[in-house]
Amino acid sequence: VTDEVRYPEPQRHDVVVPADAVVADQAKQSVVNVSWLQVNQIAEGESLDSFALRVASDLMLSGPQASFYAPLLESKLGSGFSPGTGYASSRRETSFSVGLKGVAAEDVEKVEAAILATVDKVASEGFPRERVSAVLHQLELSAARVSSNFGIQTGMAVMSTWVHGGDALRPLRTAENAAKLERALDADPDSYWQGLLSRHLVGNTHRVTTVATADKGFDAKLERAEEGRVSAIEAGLSDAEKERIVEECVALKDAQEADADVELLPTLTMDVVPQLAQTYPSKHEKAAEDVPLQVDAQPTNGLTFFKIVFDLRGLPDRLISYLDLFTSWISELGTAQMDYRELSQAIKASTGGIRAEADFVPALSDADDCVQAVVSLRTHALDRNVATMFELLGDVATSTRWTGEEERVEVLLTKLAAAAGSSLSSQGNAYAASLAKSTVRPYMALEEKSEGLPFVVALQRLVGDGKAGVSEVCSALSEIAAHVFGGGAPVLRARLSAETGALGAARKGLDGFIRRLGAARKEGEGECAGEAGERTVGDALSSFEPSVGRTFVAVPTQTNYCVASVRTVPYEHPDSAALYLLAQAMSTCYLHRELREKGGAYG
Repeated sequence: VTDEVRYPEPQRHDVVVPADAVVADQAKQSVVNVSWLQVNQIAEGESLDSFALRVASDLMLSGPQASFYAPLLESKLGSGFSPGTGYASSRRETSFSVGLKGVAAEDVEKVEAAILATVDKVASEGFPRERVSAVLHQLELSAARVSSNFGIQTGMAVMSTWVHGGDALRPLRTAENAAKLERALDADPDSYWQGLLSRHLVGNTHRVTTVATADKGFDAKLERAEEGRVSAIEAGLSDAEKERIVEECVALKDAQEADADVELLPTLTMDVVPQLAQTYPSKHEKAAEDVPLQVDAQPTNGLTFFKIVFDLRGLPDRLISYLDLFTSWISELGTAQMDYRELSQAIKASTGGIRAEADFVPALSDADDCVQAVVSLRTHALDRNVATMFELLGDVATSTRWTGEEERVEVLLTKLAAAAGSSLSSQGNAYAASLAKSTVRPYMALEEKSEGLPFVVALQRLVGDGKAGVSEVCSALSEIAAHVFGGGAPVLRARLSAETGALGAARKGLDGFIRRLGAARKEGEGECAGEAGERTVGDALSSFEPSVGRTFVAVPTQTNYCVASVRTVPYEHPDSAALYLLAQAMSTCYLHRELREKGGAYG
């Protein structure tokens, strides 16, 4: 791969793209993106610039306090950041891109002007040191946390430089580069960022602005053009060439039908996988307020993890379609103590995030019996920040601004609706699977309602309803919060995981959080969502009746998706393991060959 030839002046490209399948506003479908080519990671291998630009990208794009958030998203010029926005360092030469999707044609120039003006402003003012420290804290957390895909992530990280003959380990030296950046900021606190961004953004002539305009007839035009090319190719073929193509097709079919020699593939067998040398048994205790607590003392690389689970079966069934919004925005609206920008900054500076998740858990012995419908809160932090972590978690659980932040909710709702609408093409198979499974099991029916196609349609309606839609969402979220944190949803259990030496401080913070939650519940007693006798989530689960049928959903995309779902057996059934393995074998050994290799499907 050779180095790019740098442009002497900025470029602009206009392209036509397919329209999204589902959009809230048909008049806003343009995409504007501005990109800069930046650091050559091989020629400039010893430079700190690439790492610093990665940090700068986070400061400019991540969270409501980011530099581009107000001028691009809160200005309502678009519905969300465009695909590809961010700092890309996986290639020989890095790049930075920022843009908007869901832009009206008359606002295209305004978006580009806003991007360039923001770049000029940031390059002039730099970044507050406390915000830089928060980003470096997140990098420290990421390096410390070992996830299930840690190995493959590490392997992929080294490829960007190693594949081009550069230093393979340089992308892994996060702590070393963070220390270098701190020293550079100490040495030049007033102009380090200004110099960096002036070189790589403001004064960088290798800049490309891309404007994508949606065309509803794109697919039809593409198909006609393809038919024309095929006809032209066919007309130019001799009889001998046509015969050769037929022979090659026959040979291809024979090759596809032949048994593959799997011995040629590199294979990892169980005999070379080391068995777990040590286990860490859980302890079951009681936390404050008699909450069941699972404690896991184990090596965590200096991190403390916490999760608390609430029973959701008593929630009114009519609120299920808003549940995903509740869990997604749990830390996005601010609290009584901090507005949403301050809260985002505080969470970023002290924790690995505060997240919520809804889940419907079937019984192991009876898949039609949904043992639990729950919503959980989880967070993690470095051991030194555990007290702050529980304090912030308490703020979020007891005083989130579910009402009074209508403008913020409007921005979040618009962004989510745009993402959901555009996801129908890329995630079509997942939506089809969710719809197919919703007729099979009760918990799957609720999942379809809360995050499947009905949810996508509901988002478009809410955005189209304007202020009334925002008010409807705020009211529903306030009801859910009152039920979950106001006493209507009993605490089922909590879990704490940390190294032995950190458990004492963690237990202290945990007990304080639970007591604070209990006090808030007593104050809000009687404010639970719903009316007496109203249909609940538990009622919906217990009254579910499976059905058999076929459903067709028309979506204007180039790709069709087909999913069949069949009721089988629960997890503890003797045939469960065999059926699981059969599904894997059917997918990889039969359906992949028949549908993808022979039929030309995507997978």
